[in-house]
Order: sequence, then structure tokens, then C-alpha cells
Amino acid sequence: MKIETLALHAGYSPEATTKAVAVPIYQTTSYAFDDTQHGADLFDLKVAGNIYTRIMNPTQDVLEKRVAAMEGGVAGLAIAGLRIWLWLRAFDRRAVSICCT
Repeated sequence: MKIETLALHAGYSPEATTKAVAVPIYQTTSYAFDDTQHGADLFDLKVAGNIYTRIMNPTQDVLEKRVAAMEGGVAGLAIAGLRIWLWLRAFDRRAVSICCT
């Protein structure tokens, strides 16, 4: 795919209920756990899911996947508080771009 297509569509599939192609913005700071074990598993990174907005949220997840796709990486990490982008390459595992403002 072209980089323009990746920038708009990588990392997100329309959800089944609304079929919206745009990434929804979740205006929340925290998420519910099914039970205490589920919460513990999330914090131990044994299961995927949202814990707290400053740690990870659905919108940030899509952004990280899009940046990784555009850079040809396997994962991305967005740290908004410091305005640093860190992209990891699949093979050399080094930062390929760091932008600070």
C-alpha cells in the first residue's frame, strides 16, 4: 500500500456495530475490569486490553500501528507527554526517528 493509504487506514478495521471507517475517540480516563483477576492480568500484560488512558488507549493504539506500518516496523510507541515518537524496525530494533518539539 502507498504511505497515504497506510496513514489513513492502517491499524484499524471498522467495528461491526456502526461500520465507521474513522477511528472513534474515547473520552474516558479509565476502563472497567471484568474482575480482580482480569485487572491483575492486564497490569501483568498477560492479556491485551486497556488499563488507563495515560498508559494506553484505543486511539493511541491505532496511531502506533499506523506509524509502524508507514515505517515498515513491527510496533510503535507514542509518548504524547514528552512528544517523542519512537519507531522500532523489525530487524535492527533501533529507533529510526525521534522528533521532539
